[in-house]
Amino acid sequence: MKSNPLSLTERTGLPDALCALVDVYPRHGWEENPAYSQLIRFWLDRHMMFRQLLDHLDKDTESALDGNQDPEIYKRKLNQLGGRLINEL
Repeated sequence: MKSNPLSLTERTGLPDALCALVDVYPRHGWEENPAYSQLIRFWLDRHMMFRQLLDHLDKDTESALDGNQDPEIYKRKLNQLGGRLINEL
């Protein structure tokens, strides 16, 4: 499988195009910007929630594969977290 330098699991920082935007619009000033809206806040919150869910799923899967988690507990957690992820999409 070919490596993807933009993959969140492989990259070491933001791509150049995003770095340029961060320089022009630093995060600490976003909420004060008149163009900032509740819709933007909503999507940023959704993005963070998806990343947290995926991180939790990754950790649970690693734990189950390493034999550190009861398979029945893992199945319940996978069903719950996976279902939440799909429903939130």
